[in-house]
Amino acid sequence: MGEERNRIDRILFLYDKLIMGDIVYKSELTTQFNVHERTIRRDIQDIKYYMARFYINRDIMYDPKVGGYRLIYSESIQLSWSRWIALSKVLLDSQLLTKAESMQFIHSVASQLDKEKHQKFIANMRANLNHYKSERQKNRMLDKVELVYQALSHKKMLYLVQENKAYTLCPVGLVYKQSHFFLAALLNEPLHKETQYSLKPVPIMIRENLSIKIDSASFTLPPSFSFDEEEFKKRCMPP
Repeated sequence: MGEERNRIDRILFLYDKLIMGDIVYKSELTTQFNVHERTIRRDIQDIKYYMARFYINRDIMYDPKVGGYRLIYSESIQLSWSRWIALSKVLLDSQLLTKAESMQFIHSVASQLDKEKHQKFIANMRANLNHYKSERQKNRMLDKVELVYQALSHKKMLYLVQENKAYTLCPVGLVYKQSHFFLAALLNEPLHKETQYSLKPVPIMIRENLSIKIDSASFTLPPSFSFDEEEFKKRCMPP
């Protein structure tokens, strides 16, 4: 039992270091955990096997330049350095996310970049978080977006509460416009009636004071319904 517990602790420790973009050195780990290098090599192979099963874009490679192992991402989705700069600045300047969510994003960026080469940029991104407004800590925006995506995927109704008013709606889309997310939703009642007109989604901006819950009820859209994202975006009015 104790040996298995130690193995799990080593693997989790290794995995965390790799995800954070650190270099893993077998010699250091053998000393830290008092095990043979073969043991560390098996641990790395276990993590490689796990990533091969669940992450098509990740792998662990030995870097002879530094003499250690690092996490790499496939070129098919790996963003260039310039694109990381643009994406990071847009996201942080918009202050769309909470401070905690932005810190998670920065950690993700750090894991993609060469730490020695881009450490000044990473430090500047972290410093920008000091300018975040305290009121943005109240509600996690990404949690709400995730709930909407879950409801869309499983055709579940959404229960919304805003300014003491409650609504039960059918989500049909989610768009992003001018630093804001908008939920495209239909009233539930018309779906159960014979209608001679096309259903028109209502735009609802996902605000901090908007409470979102997934309802247990499911819904079915008429076969004739199609969501036109471009047309819907024109009706979304950011503040």
